[in-house]
Amino acid sequence: MILMTKLSSGCAFIDVSRNDPAKENLFLPVWKGNKCINLMVCKEDTHELLYRIFGIDANAKATPSAEEKEKETTESSAETTTGTSTEAPSAAN
Repeated sequence: MILMTKLSSGCAFIDVSRNDPAKENLFLPVWKGNKCINLMVCKEDTHELLYRIFGIDANAKATPSAEEKEKETTESSAETTTGTSTEAPSAAN
């Protein structure tokens, strides 16, 4: 096992061996700075890692708002196609 303090700054890979046969091992890219280490994965991969490691479905948090936006869009388009409007009719003289 190599201590992170002995590594020079730059890109490195971490091999995480998990002792559970139901769980897969992980091979992760990291960037080691002078005082920190950053995991180098894109947003989609971060969501996948959260699910695989901790069982957290990060996409579920975004789903309700996306569904609400879609619902609002379909409701407004339905109002437009049926000719109904939420505005009060103006008085014609």
